[in-house]
Amino acid sequence: MYKNLLIISLSVALSYAESGYCEYGVHQHGVAEFSIAWSKQEIALDLHTPAQNVLGFEHSPKTDKEKQYVAERLAALKNAEQLFSFDAKAGCALRSVDSESPFEVQPTHTEIEVSYHYHCQQPQYLKGIDTQGLFKQFPGFEILNAQWITDKQQSAKSLNKNDTYIDFSPR
Repeated sequence: MYKNLLIISLSVALSYAESGYCEYGVHQHGVAEFSIAWSKQEIALDLHTPAQNVLGFEHSPKTDKEKQYVAERLAALKNAEQLFSFDAKAGCALRSVDSESPFEVQPTHTEIEVSYHYHCQQPQYLKGIDTQGLFKQFPGFEILNAQWITDKQQSAKSLNKNDTYIDFSPR
């Protein structure tokens, strides 16, 4: 079950690298990368963003107030139900959210990566994903470069606060 999803996730990552869609080690404030891999009933979402988009800064928190703020914002980023909307008939349920503390790896100019895993009871009813909640919760996001691969198609789209919907309908 997870083997197919892993293969699809790797395909998305390789597509990003081959297309020049993202450059490792370089990021732009306001811009984030969002990859989606969907195979059968399993959907994996991966968000890669500069900490600036989520926190408003990229340095390690120093004061207790900054540490509390970082903890609150990272908790909000893990609250997927407030960030992403799926077609109700598809019966998609969040199974897991994975992330690392962004400041353990790099204390400045930090990036945040979060992975969300969903299981959908009736994936045939899944027509798309709305990211409106992400833009509302985190106004630092200006552009979300989305790329997805499913059992039937592969595509990409740049989203913004006025255009938040990823449409899986065949083109």
